[in-house]
Amino acid sequence: MYDDKGHITPITKQELEDKLKAQKITLEYNKLYDAVYVANMCKADYLGSAVPNLDYNLCMFVKKTIDDPDGYDGQPFNRWLSDVEGMHVAVDWSEFV
Repeated sequence: MYDDKGHITPITKQELEDKLKAQKITLEYNKLYDAVYVANMCKADYLGSAVPNLDYNLCMFVKKTIDDPDGYDGQPFNRWLSDVEGMHVAVDWSEFV
């Protein structure tokens, strides 16, 4: 769960897809890497407190965030952009095209 520097080991897209499938959870409105961002945000900020485990609880957090009826298209990506800008992280946009 943590690397040798004490950082959270990120969940890959494939790992998340496997977890969701194992829990029989389907995302209706996921786009690109939105669910992966949400899963890693959840893991870093809530795991062990509001979200007790990496299986069902993390998957339901992702489901509720991605498929939130009060949300809007692109909400996780906009949150990521805001976080990146707020932390003054340079984005290599060529990786996204």
